[in-house]
Amino acid sequence: MASGTPSTATPRRGRLRPVMTALGTVVGWHAAIAAAYLLWALTLPGHNPDGQCEGIGWGCTPPPRDLALLLGAFVGVPLSLVSTTLAAAIGAWMVRRRGVTPLRAGTVAACVAVPVTAVGAAILYGANVVL
Repeated sequence: MASGTPSTATPRRGRLRPVMTALGTVVGWHAAIAAAYLLWALTLPGHNPDGQCEGIGWGCTPPPRDLALLLGAFVGVPLSLVSTTLAAAIGAWMVRRRGVTPLRAGTVAACVAVPVTAVGAAILYGANVVL
């Protein structure tokens, strides 16, 4: 490298930074949604209001808080992974092909992926109830 010549970033790194910013925005939105769900679940009562037995099986039902936390763990985590992957692909595509700003791409991608995943969850739930 000649003296006095300014160092420039490699072309690959320069193209990757906007995509990484979009992916960070996607993860940030999903983390905010997960935090909101957790806060909501923690506000639910920790016991059954009608005095029904608590637990799983033999006619007992879990308290609302436990049920919401179980639902979040067994359904929410896998669906969040699907949603994050879908949003990451959409966000990266928007930045690379459409020239959209990274923050807007990540936000739009999350706003597309989260409802699509929620509809998928509703369909899976409906199919499971029917079966």
